[in-house]
Amino acid sequence: MNIIHQPSRHRFELEHFPSCYIEYTLEEDVLTVEHTIVEESMRGQGIAGKLAIPTYQWAKAHHYKVASHCSYMDIWMKRHNYKD
Repeated sequence: MNIIHQPSRHRFELEHFPSCYIEYTLEEDVLTVEHTIVEESMRGQGIAGKLAIPTYQWAKAHHYKVASHCSYMDIWMKRHNYKD
């Protein structure tokens, strides 16, 4: 499973499955995760977590703080002790 960054769409998507994605906004030095979407037929396979990892890593590599308006990302960041 490859994750593709689509900067023009503010998304990290599952390759070949653009209906599975994390959508974010960027303001100043903050990347805010708005939504984590995984199509129903693909749930339960860890896809949301596979989308969260590169999103967080990309933000940190570009020196952005990470915030969330997404309940999944909130839980994921707490579970993995990621915080800003």
